[in-house]
Amino acid sequence: MAVRTACGPLLELCEDGVVQIIHNSLTGADLEAKSNRGRTALHYAAEAGQSAALGLLIDAYRSQSLPIDGQTVRGRTALHEAAKSDRYESVKLLVDAGSRPDICDWRGRTPLHTAAEFEAICRSQKNESNDDWTVRLNSKQSIAGKRARA
Repeated sequence: MAVRTACGPLLELCEDGVVQIIHNSLTGADLEAKSNRGRTALHYAAEAGQSAALGLLIDAYRSQSLPIDGQTVRGRTALHEAAKSDRYESVKLLVDAGSRPDICDWRGRTPLHTAAEFEAICRSQKNESNDDWTVRLNSKQSIAGKRARA
């Protein structure tokens, strides 16, 4: 976990998704607090796929007229983080709240690019996992066949 500066406990709560505590912590919380990488509570809740916490934060940001498209030092928004969390609810909450899907990070990637990369990685890992299972299954069948012939 990255070292956070000048943030307080709200960022960690958002990452953990402790909704009732987050709700109680929002009173007087510094919603503009950022980690040393420029991440806000929205980034943490979106990355963790905590849609209930994210909804509370979006409401709080709106009530204080704060922008929800704050960017990290690498240009990533909460929508970028939600896109890689594989949580449709989080993406929908942010888009419905007005988060812009056309903002690019430092590599020129939009949240849609991030979602596509995440999907490709998941598919690749699934294929590798299936390949490992097939290899193990074939090895066991081969050993069982050798024992039966012996």
